[in-house]
Order: sequence, then C-alpha cells, then structure tokens
Amino acid sequence: MSCLATNPPGFISRETAKGQNGEWLVVVHWVTEEDAEASMRSFMQVPAAADFMAKIDASTMVMKHYSK
Repeated sequence: MSCLATNPPGFISRETAKGQNGEWLVVVHWVTEEDAEASMRSFMQVPAAADFMAKIDASTMVMKHYSK
C-alpha cells in the first residue's frame, strides 16, 4: 500500500500494521539508506503527504532507521 501516487527511487515495499492500542507501525524497505533519506527530505512537498499528516497527531510520530 502506498500513500503516494508514485513510488520514489529506491522504494522496495511498505508494510503497515495496527496495534491493539490504536498505534500504527509502518515499515518501508529501501534499496539504500540514501534512497530512504532522500524520500524523507522530499516527503512534505508531495500533496498526498499533507493529506496524510492532517489525519495524524504528528507529535506522536517517531521515525527510526534500521539496517540489515
């Protein structure tokens, strides 16, 4: 599932899960860490991102990066 109309360079896949407490977990897989960082830098300029951010409490959002 993608919240954006097109997937940015390096995008592999996205997984979303809802916890019993109402929290959401979104895991996005990228080819490289640079691809992930570039996507996050441009995220807020994508119209779909504004719609998404309007629906959540941004103060509860936490972004972490992990590598295999």
